[in-house]
Amino acid sequence: MLLAQGKKEQKAFNKAAYKLIKDWKSAGPEFDYEKAETFLPELGIRGKYYLNKNIINLLSIAKIVGEPVFISGPHKKEMNFRSEEFGTYNPKFLQKLYSLLKELLSDKKFKEKSSALYDTEFKKYLQTMMHAYEYVIENEENKTAAVANYKQFLSENPSNAGFNMLEYFRDFTDYFSENGYDWYELSTAATFWTRRAMDNSEKEFINLLNLVIESYNRSFLERQ
Repeated sequence: MLLAQGKKEQKAFNKAAYKLIKDWKSAGPEFDYEKAETFLPELGIRGKYYLNKNIINLLSIAKIVGEPVFISGPHKKEMNFRSEEFGTYNPKFLQKLYSLLKELLSDKKFKEKSSALYDTEFKKYLQTMMHAYEYVIENEENKTAAVANYKQFLSENPSNAGFNMLEYFRDFTDYFSENGYDWYELSTAATFWTRRAMDNSEKEFINLLNLVIESYNRSFLERQ
């Protein structure tokens, strides 16, 4: 029974993934900045999610995986980017997602079909996420300080906490932006990892990140 359920989930996951690469949409002149709640659709995930959520979204991916994406927070039937709270990820969802993604990425046909999309839409961003992980999470002193500062910003003025974290990570973002990375993506990635340290999901997310980068761009992980 469990084996049959697992095969059903994998089939649904693979079908959605193939459809995503086939019908992928990028931001154009008609992009609705207000509805997408971003003025930088080419950066990060928010614009990409808005344009392609008819294929994979918060509810559909939870249904496929068989677990809710979040165990608490503002994201219910849809992502709530206006909230001053942040979502606490469900570790069971992330672990099952890893298994489904690992199986999908063992499919040579899928990798061949998706490699161009990876290079244009995700490669630089995921490298940014890795640099942010190494700065925020792997350095215990940096992690402790980032979490403490973020908690303080949230307690003092939740609506400005995100902006204050942009400034807090200024040294990190300035360094990597001088080496070809986007300053805004760097700062939001560093804040993302701070939140993951707070909800204890950093292990699951770095496993996912390593899996994807190793599949498409192993040389980046082997850099000195």
